[in-house]
Amino acid sequence: MERLPIEIVTYILETAAYMLRATDRGAVVNLALTSSFSYSTVAPILYERVVIADVNYAAFSVLLANGPLAAKVLQYTRFICVPPNREEVLFSAAHLFPNVSAVYGSQSVWEDIVAAQAQSSVAIVNDLRAWYIGFKARACQPNLSIVTRLHTFFPCSSKDRRGLPRDIAEQIQHILEVLPSLTHLGFSHVNPESPIENAESKDLEIYDTVMRTVVASKESRLQVVALRITGWAATCLEAFVRIARDIDEAGSMLEVRIWVDSREITTWQTEVDAMVEDSRKERSIWTEAQALSYYVPDVTT
Repeated sequence: MERLPIEIVTYILETAAYMLRATDRGAVVNLALTSSFSYSTVAPILYERVVIADVNYAAFSVLLANGPLAAKVLQYTRFICVPPNREEVLFSAAHLFPNVSAVYGSQSVWEDIVAAQAQSSVAIVNDLRAWYIGFKARACQPNLSIVTRLHTFFPCSSKDRRGLPRDIAEQIQHILEVLPSLTHLGFSHVNPESPIENAESKDLEIYDTVMRTVVASKESRLQVVALRITGWAATCLEAFVRIARDIDEAGSMLEVRIWVDSREITTWQTEVDAMVEDSRKERSIWTEAQALSYYVPDVTT
């Protein structure tokens, strides 16, 4: 295994410690800090989750500005979560990833990162907006063409809602283009904020946009679309029944599954806590999502 510079490994381990401080893996983190700094030491710690928080985003900007090194690190990371800070500047590409355009604009670096991502949970997109998009994928070989399952995570803020359905549609189209073997697509839209005007109709528009974009794709091999539903949306199952029926009437063979996540997610921190809990219990959208008939018995779709 190739060794990392001690500064970079320290950054990584600090983040691992941030996520794992409440678990028995804390001893592993401490051991790694005092032992040899190699991938064989770091990999078991990074395998679960990494959080980029306001206490360490500067360190990660250094790491991610180095494309080849970032690709090697991402190879051992199944999910990266970037919760916003109060000012929401943490999501800014210019603030968090000062060299992201130059780095990801390099074809050689792009190939390095793409090769790593098929084994990781992170897919890099060209446009890092003020809201974070995380892609969770699993595969056996470093080649995106064999990725068959992907869980997309779209948290957003009220400041960026107007164009969100359009932007999500563009990202879904991009996913279907770069993952030609994708058969299972999971989607989570999380908005743990105080109620805002027309929030419910906007959120339903987002779910509807995802489904219609998938159905409209002529090249897609998708068989299953799974939706994680949180908060108020859990009380609006009839809306998802309508979406599923629309898909059926359009002649699509897609199977629609939903995961009604009843946990009280009221802040970004509780959403991160939910991710950690899911990781510990090996819970995912694929283990939890059920056919619509599970929640609404009279649904035949």
